[in-house]
Amino acid sequence: MQLVWSCKSTQTSSSTETLPEWATQRPKTDYYYVGIAKVDKALHKTDYQDAAKRMALNDLASEISVKIESNSLLSSYDDNAGYSQDYQQFIKTEINKELSGYEMVANFENKQSYYVYYQLSKSAWAQIQARQKSEAGQRALNWYRKAQGETQKLAIPTAIQYHLNGLLEIKKYWSEAVQVSDSAGTYRIDETIKNDLSNLLSSLAWDVKPESVLLKSDNGFRSPIEIGIKVGSAFVSNLPVQVRYKKRQIPYQQSFLTQNKPLSVSVEQTDMQKSMPQVSIDLELNKLIKMNADDKKMLAFVYDAIKLQTIQIPIKIEMPKVYIAVKSDGKYQSTYFHYLKDAMSQALSRERIDLAPSIKDADFLIYVEPHESKGPDDQKFKTVFLSYNIEIVRQSDQKLVHSQAITQIKVVDGSYEKATEKSYQKAAEAFNTEHYSSFLNGLMK
Repeated sequence: MQLVWSCKSTQTSSSTETLPEWATQRPKTDYYYVGIAKVDKALHKTDYQDAAKRMALNDLASEISVKIESNSLLSSYDDNAGYSQDYQQFIKTEINKELSGYEMVANFENKQSYYVYYQLSKSAWAQIQARQKSEAGQRALNWYRKAQGETQKLAIPTAIQYHLNGLLEIKKYWSEAVQVSDSAGTYRIDETIKNDLSNLLSSLAWDVKPESVLLKSDNGFRSPIEIGIKVGSAFVSNLPVQVRYKKRQIPYQQSFLTQNKPLSVSVEQTDMQKSMPQVSIDLELNKLIKMNADDKKMLAFVYDAIKLQTIQIPIKIEMPKVYIAVKSDGKYQSTYFHYLKDAMSQALSRERIDLAPSIKDADFLIYVEPHESKGPDDQKFKTVFLSYNIEIVRQSDQKLVHSQAITQIKVVDGSYEKATEKSYQKAAEAFNTEHYSSFLNGLMK
């Protein structure tokens, strides 16, 4: 049954006057969406009519339901998080923003309350929606054509974004099919964009070499990885990639954009203590796929289409063998150098670096040159000053790879002999606490 008021009616009455039927029993009609609201005038003293209109139109919009068609973009979404309700709320918000064609059928007020009744023709609203859907489809089609052009130029990040722009243009119609017409005929632009975007994303492939990294003294414990992403046989530029590994026991990461050729990334100063170190290489999806969280949840096919999984490249470390030798200027032959040598040996052992039994078996030669000096002999307590230099020489080419000067250490004791012994003990302790890091960096750089 069609229920229509031919003209607007306004009534003002006392609180005892009977309310109109529409205020107590919601009208039922097959031809109109209905919105009715009641406002307490005491709570809205100056704007009760505007407040009632807003509430009534919101009530009217709630009657405009959205059904998810079986072949729509939304139909494949796994709604275990209740996203369809979120989508319904989005549609309601959009309808409220663009609602038009409605009319006020009647209103009524007394001293306490104000009532208002609005309606919107279902056929008129369907025509408005059909026009807006057609316009949105054409905007999506324009983005799709731009995306095709960018794909042909291998401007893949731009092509992806243009495809997403096309889908977002028709977001209000993700629950249904969206038809467009052009010289190619009539077809679904929502399905066409989805298929093209899925094919584009699934065509991306890693080009990473080598399959493992070997760090050793011959390459200075530094080795490059060549990283690229291809579509077919062509490298793709401007895709965001992140490289991660543990560098000196600290998580290290580097982000960069791919180029139209392999990009070289150096792996160096890795964590020598880690038993199975590796380099992780990821495509940074959050930088590539630019959508809000709710849209990402719905457009799950975008992420499902990407076949680029994290690349894990094992790092193999061939630890060097070292030989520690003392260099003397001939002025003395200290019997206490072993304190310093033992400290160095223990520090190297912690890094799984072995001592070579002889010079010829070593990858690196570590020369330590102590310098001892004595204070005045006429003092009751004797003073000894100790400093030393470290030189690290690579055996293969006799190249000096590191030098380090340790500043003077002062020790005072009852005799020169005791002061000298304590100076080496103090030097050994200082090596572990102050100088070891620079020493190791020099050896492994």
